[in-house]
Amino acid sequence: MEDNGIYGSAALFESLIDDVGNNFKVLESNKKSQTYRRNAIRAVFGFIEGVSTVLLNEVIIKRRKISNKLSSKEIKVLDGSETDLVQRLKKSFTSYTKLHGFNFTLNTSSSGYDDFKKAKQIRNNLTHPKRYRDIEISESDMSIIAGGYLWVKSEFMRIMQEMINFNLQKMQPEDREAFNKLLSNENQN
Repeated sequence: MEDNGIYGSAALFESLIDDVGNNFKVLESNKKSQTYRRNAIRAVFGFIEGVSTVLLNEVIIKRRKISNKLSSKEIKVLDGSETDLVQRLKKSFTSYTKLHGFNFTLNTSSSGYDDFKKAKQIRNNLTHPKRYRDIEISESDMSIIAGGYLWVKSEFMRIMQEMINFNLQKMQPEDREAFNKLLSNENQN
């Protein structure tokens, strides 16, 4: 499949979300399987990395437009020298909002955000095991992974909705009305 900007990004997200869903469905058939648990974690982090990458790629492409608005930490993320997933994800969201000129704050005071940070450590242990217990995934670990995934997915959906709302406000009233009517018709089909 050819990557066509936003359409390629939409296809990427659909595929990554499907991967997560399919891996959790398989896991449901055998909840104790360590292999299925590890595969589900890999799918979740594929999605999370995808969110960060898609947001950052748009910023990188249009970087000159906002270079004077970026912090040194955001530039570090854009240059690829930031390796911490938590920081990279946070900066991808802030850079993206600066690019588009709307306000958005990640909800970092929720239990989902805490789960995301804990999930990162579980993933790190899994991808860089030093002992057998690093690849043993408990039911509690899976609950944390699911919570972290749902938080990232929710925040991504929220930023996309904010961008839509922001762009709708910039439209002429008649264009906004036509757009809303089009969406309404799409949702009825």
